[in-house]
Amino acid sequence: MQEFYEPHQQFFELLALWFIRTLHRQTNVDFAPLRVTFTHARDADLREVHRLLRCPVEFAQTVDSWVLPQRIIDLSVVSGDSHLLRILTVHADELLTERHSVTGLQRMVADQLISLLPSGESRAAAVAQRLNMSTRSFTRQLAKEGTTFAEILERLRRRLASRYLTHDRMSIKQIAWLLGYSQVGAFNHAYRRWTGASPARARQRQPPGLP
Repeated sequence: MQEFYEPHQQFFELLALWFIRTLHRQTNVDFAPLRVTFTHARDADLREVHRLLRCPVEFAQTVDSWVLPQRIIDLSVVSGDSHLLRILTVHADELLTERHSVTGLQRMVADQLISLLPSGESRAAAVAQRLNMSTRSFTRQLAKEGTTFAEILERLRRRLASRYLTHDRMSIKQIAWLLGYSQVGAFNHAYRRWTGASPARARQRQPPGLP
């Protein structure tokens, strides 16, 4: 079990560092977060983590989060990408819509998948850990709701894929990444299994949704 969780932990710690350094480049301002939290526990190398992130860091918390100074939030991006902004705005809107379509544990799973999908870490064990549940208990509770993790993940991906394909400024590769597929081929295969057509063919049948 330890071998599985170590890459997961390292990913979110590296993601936090990448996020902060990206903001440094995009705003041309050097700053430190007010606070960073991680859901996983750590009892070693704490000094190094604090040195890299330059702020209080708390482990074994309920969410992975980065708290930024208000002055940083108000800064303008020095090299804005309006196309990327439109894509990410659509992604956020669609995920929020999907999040409100389910209840109970299924909604909690959807909440976690919202942040996990683009990272490719959308596995049942990872979601169960973030919900402070054992994988066995997690699976059992979903069964009581008449579903499985695989069904929730597949349903979420299928619905989002259909919505994203209406936005012609989003490439098939970008959609595959947003849905958590490491390869475009894997997304193409999944979409064919769902609909009997390729994503490219399905897009040709739909009116554009993003100018």
